[in-house]
Amino acid sequence: MYQVKRSRIVEQLEIEDNGQKTVLDVDINIEGIMRDYNKAQYAIAQAQQSAQKAKDDKDLQAAEEAMGTAILSLFRVVFGQEQTDQILEIYDNRPLDMLGDIAPFIADVIAPRIHEAQQRIQERYKQVNKRGNK
Repeated sequence: MYQVKRSRIVEQLEIEDNGQKTVLDVDINIEGIMRDYNKAQYAIAQAQQSAQKAKDDKDLQAAEEAMGTAILSLFRVVFGQEQTDQILEIYDNRPLDMLGDIAPFIADVIAPRIHEAQQRIQERYKQVNKRGNK
């Protein structure tokens, strides 16, 4: 029998704020979020570039707003809307602070698994193309 297994990340993230701990359950279908995850990462990179190229306060403010929107998109992909709202509440609606604290979790836990899944998918496509070209 041919089996297909979907990749999942099941993890917990604990955020402590003034002695109060909040534990978030992260349960992600990796293949299901790859497109939106990559789109959010790209939006963050674009906002960072815009901030670096800002010529005045107006440009910088626009870049910061774009960065906030991109960060929230990334968090919604990883944590879902409800948990993103919880995180926003803990961080007093400051997306840059959220990213600063939680980016290591995303970079160390989420990103490598997404990268692995992307490589597996690319390898599968190569195998399919080799079979199709025979």
